[in-house]
Amino acid sequence: MDAPEKAQPNGQRSKQSMSALVFGKEVNVQWNKRDRYRRIVGKVMVAPSDCPTCPKTLDAGLAQITMGLAWWYEKYAMDQSAEDAGEEVAARPMSVLE
Repeated sequence: MDAPEKAQPNGQRSKQSMSALVFGKEVNVQWNKRDRYRRIVGKVMVAPSDCPTCPKTLDAGLAQITMGLAWWYEKYAMDQSAEDAGEEVAARPMSVLE
């Protein structure tokens, strides 16, 4: 997934949404590689906000994509497949929708 920078259109909204999903919460990061800048490439899993004591089953990046606040790129499909993202997410235009 990729999200707009804070100064780009909807960047602040995307940041606020991600913060609401994960800030101050315990997360699990599922990863097995780094990108060319040595950043971890993986999934950030968190408990759903309506059930903070539940298992960490919510993929925060996928939630951002589903809400239209981040992009999913077919080019990087090996990192998050269309099956993980859902066909409707994979078919979206590459723009922040909201």
